[in-house]
Amino acid sequence: MKFSIQQHKIMAFIGFIVLVSVQCFLIYNTYKLKDDEFYSTEKNILKDAYRSSIRNDKIFPGGQAIIDRYLLWNMAKFDSLNKISKNRLISYSKLVMDSMILELKQKNSIDRLMYQLIRENQLDTSLTWASTIDVISLSFDGANYVPIFQRNGGTKGILNSGGPAQLNKQNEVTAITVSSPTAYSYAASFALHADTPYRTLHILKSMALPLAISLFSILVVVLIYYFTFRNWIQQKKLAELKSDFVNSITHELHTPLSAIIVANKSLQNERIIEDKNKILPLTAVIDRQSQRLKTLFGQVLDITVMNASSLQKETLIMEDLLEELLLDYRLQLTSNQVSISYTNDSKSSLVLLDKFWTTTMINNILDNGIKYNNSKLKEIKIHTKQAYEKLMLIISDNGIGISDKARRFIFDKFYRNTDGLQNNATNGLGLGLFYTKQCIDAHNWELEILSNETSGTFFIIRIPLEK
Repeated sequence: MKFSIQQHKIMAFIGFIVLVSVQCFLIYNTYKLKDDEFYSTEKNILKDAYRSSIRNDKIFPGGQAIIDRYLLWNMAKFDSLNKISKNRLISYSKLVMDSMILELKQKNSIDRLMYQLIRENQLDTSLTWASTIDVISLSFDGANYVPIFQRNGGTKGILNSGGPAQLNKQNEVTAITVSSPTAYSYAASFALHADTPYRTLHILKSMALPLAISLFSILVVVLIYYFTFRNWIQQKKLAELKSDFVNSITHELHTPLSAIIVANKSLQNERIIEDKNKILPLTAVIDRQSQRLKTLFGQVLDITVMNASSLQKETLIMEDLLEELLLDYRLQLTSNQVSISYTNDSKSSLVLLDKFWTTTMINNILDNGIKYNNSKLKEIKIHTKQAYEKLMLIISDNGIGISDKARRFIFDKFYRNTDGLQNNATNGLGLGLFYTKQCIDAHNWELEILSNETSGTFFIIRIPLEK
């Protein structure tokens, strides 16, 4: 099953998301584990010290006396109200609890106790704490309990200020429930919470190594995805280019070979052999097609050997070379729908170049201007002028132009762009502009291309002048 590039991108993206999700899940679980275990040693020390400090007491030293005074002294009234109406019990118990909690806040000694415990046990001085009363229930028969107060996560029931922003199981030091299985008693649940204000930062610091490894692994996978996908695209592109090249070269070689084979068979015909006038045109066909084959082979071989050291430079007058080149080029044109004009605004421009490579380069540009052209009259304009001690050779056409997408690939070996052509069967090996760029680079000239999809293409070549 073959997949498009877009489908491969989607699959790669999905794979990356799955990997990142797994990494995030592992990091989150690590964070939760660290969060659950955070300050576990300190909390155990604090738990033992706190429980020891309030043995035979409640919440803080002296807390039980306050609670007993409000609850036990009102127990008879609580019982009578409970027998009359639950609502009356709840209303009255609310008033009692409000007064009791207010006095517990005013007389609480938890801050003094905690400072002492932290100092004695050499704990983190940045700890903050909260003492809470969570549940109060009354028992009139020693077996059943009637709740009259539940904190339920609100601020009511917190007996001191400046504690942790959130009270939860992670920062709970201890939770104690005290009850007595006797009639006219009560059950009280209270807790102590302690935490550092920089809890999350401390946890993340303790996770620095696994976090760094996770981020590094994600980065490595991203780079592997990127380079693998880029190399795959390049390999796919190269395979397509090779396939196009094989198809193109097969087509290009087939035409002259077929002509040579036909001409050779014709020469074997006795009637043609007897007429010498018929032999010369056939030998001319064989000669032309043989030269064409030689040129095709030369184009394929030349791209591998052309460089600055292989050039055979000589000083020539560029205007004369262009006149000669255009004369030969016009003679081989078989269509009267091609117009080639030359405007010379320079005079006797002496330049140092390799005549063969330069002539072939210009021929390639002219060929492209004609092949990649949908106009009824294909116009090629050549213009030369001198500026800043350089000769500017400008070759323009009224063809289909070069799109932004194709501009990145036009100098690639074997690349042929047929987008926008009315007839996509354009012959060629895809070597013309590759060869042009190679020639310009070997001569150390400058090339600028101006093009869009409506006004054709301008090739501007800047060539240093010889003094």
